[in-house]
Amino acid sequence: MNAVKRVAGQLLCLLMISAVPLCSSGIPSSPSVEERTRTVLELMAVGRGLLGRGEYRGAAIEFEKVLQLDPANSSAADYLKQCARGGKVI
Repeated sequence: MNAVKRVAGQLLCLLMISAVPLCSSGIPSSPSVEERTRTVLELMAVGRGLLGRGEYRGAAIEFEKVLQLDPANSSAADYLKQCARGGKVI
C-alpha cells in the first residue's frame, strides 16, 4: 500500500508541475516555483537512491531537505519514516 501511496504522490507532483503554466493564465510561471519543484524532484531521486543502497542517514537528510521546501510532501515524509525504521516498509 505504501508503494501505491508513494507513486500516487509522485504522480500528483508531476501533475502539479505540468499544471503550473495552465494556472497562470498565459503568464509564465515563476522561475522560483519551477526551481523549487526541480530541486524537490532531484532531492527525492537522490534520497531514494541512498535508501536503496541502505544509506539511511544520508537518505533521511535528503528527505528532510524536501520537507523543508515542501512540508506537505507525503512521499518524503513516508520515506523519512522508512529511513527511521532502517529501511523496513510497514
